[in-house]
Amino acid sequence: MRVTYPGGMECNLKPNTMKTMCTGDATADKLYIDGKAGVNHIKLIGCPPELYGKNCTNECHCSRGESCHQISGICKNGCEDGWYGKKCDKQTYVNIAQGKQTNQTSIYRKLGENICYNGKCSKFDIMTSDKAVDGNFDHAVPHKSCAQTKSETDPYWQMTLDKPYMISQLRIYNQMNESQSLEGFKVYLESTLCFEGRKGKYMKEVINIKCQKPVNSSNVKISLEGKKRRLTLCEVEVLQCVPGFYGDMCKEHCAFCVDSKCDQVTGYCEEGCVIEYYWDNNSKKCKEKCKYILVYILVPLTLFAVLNVGISAAISCWEKRPVAKLGERIRKILVNRVSESIPEAPYSRAKNIVYIVVL
Repeated sequence: MRVTYPGGMECNLKPNTMKTMCTGDATADKLYIDGKAGVNHIKLIGCPPELYGKNCTNECHCSRGESCHQISGICKNGCEDGWYGKKCDKQTYVNIAQGKQTNQTSIYRKLGENICYNGKCSKFDIMTSDKAVDGNFDHAVPHKSCAQTKSETDPYWQMTLDKPYMISQLRIYNQMNESQSLEGFKVYLESTLCFEGRKGKYMKEVINIKCQKPVNSSNVKISLEGKKRRLTLCEVEVLQCVPGFYGDMCKEHCAFCVDSKCDQVTGYCEEGCVIEYYWDNNSKKCKEKCKYILVYILVPLTLFAVLNVGISAAISCWEKRPVAKLGERIRKILVNRVSESIPEAPYSRAKNIVYIVVL
C-alpha cells in the first residue's frame, strides 16, 4: 500500500503492525491511498485553522486572519492588532468594561424560549443592557447576546466603571446585517463628547473608536438621536494599554522607557528613557545617544575638512598666478583684425575693436 501525503508530513509503516503512521505539520484537504491492501480505519488528528495546541484549545491571533502552527502556535507573518509575543498570545491592551454595571432606556423583548432573568421567567428573549459587556462578541442578534432597546425617541445605553480611567479608545460590536442601525450614534465620557458617527454613513460591524482627546471618566454613554430609533449593542469594550504599549489600538511599543512606563496616548516616558537613550521631542521617541553624538560631532568635522580643502586649493591657485616683474612694460597686442569684419550694429558708426591684454 502506498500513501500520498502533503509536503511537510512523513508516513511510515509501524513495525510488526499493519498501521501506517503519518507525522508532521501540513495544511491539506486530501489524502490519497492506493495499493492492494484494504483500509480498516483512518484517524486524522489536527486542529482547525484558528486553533493550536495539544488539545486544540489555544486560539491563533495571526495577522490577516492567517492560521498558526498547529503545535507551536507561531505565526509566520506576525500578530494581529492587539497581540504580541512569539505565539501572539499576549495582549497589548485590556478591556476594562467586561462585567461592569450597565443600564439602558428600555429593554426589547422578543417572543422565544423560556428565559429567566432576575428570578423571573418568561417566553421572551430579553435584550438586557448587561449583554453588551458579557464577553460574548457574537453580533448575530438571533443568538441572544446583544443589548437592545425598544423603538423609541433618543434611546441610550450607559455603563459605570469601578473608578475613573483616562479613556481614549473604545470598540463597539454592531449587530450583523443591520449595521446602519447605529447611524449617527454618539459616545459620551461623562458629559464630554468622545465620538460622533457621521449621519448618512453606514457603520461597520466592528467599530474602533478613538476619542478626539483623552478624558478622565468612569461613565460611558452611547446614544442615538431621533424618533423610532432602536439602539443595539452586541459588545462594548473600553481599552487600556498594558505597560510598555501606547497609541492607536496600543500597537506602539515604548521599550526604551524606564520600566516600560509611558503615556498610553502619546508614548511620553513618564520616568525618562533608559541609559544610553534620550527623549527626542521631534520624533516623540527615545533615541540612542551614540547617534546623537555622531550627528553633532562627525557632521561639523566633515564640513570643516571640506572647507579646509577648498581654502588650501584657493591659496595654491593664488600663489601660482603669473605676476609681472617690477619695471617690466606689458606688451600691447595689436588690434584683432578679425573683429574688423564684423558688421556695424544699427544706429552705430563705431567699429567693434577687441583688445587682448596678457599679464
